[in-house]
Amino acid sequence: AAREDGVVFTARVGETFELIGEQPMGERIIASPVPAGKFLLVRGDDHLFGIAGK
Repeated sequence: AAREDGVVFTARVGETFELIGEQPMGERIIASPVPAGKFLLVRGDDHLFGIAGK
């Protein structure tokens, strides 16, 4: 998920919420992330980011 302050985070959600990691993207994020093949696309104010797993 992404927050408006520009931090993208991953979490495991079940009976409890477990934060796995956070990554500041360096700019404001105002759109929902969109899956595209092996990537998660995240649109910031100035860039389109493609995030992939390891």
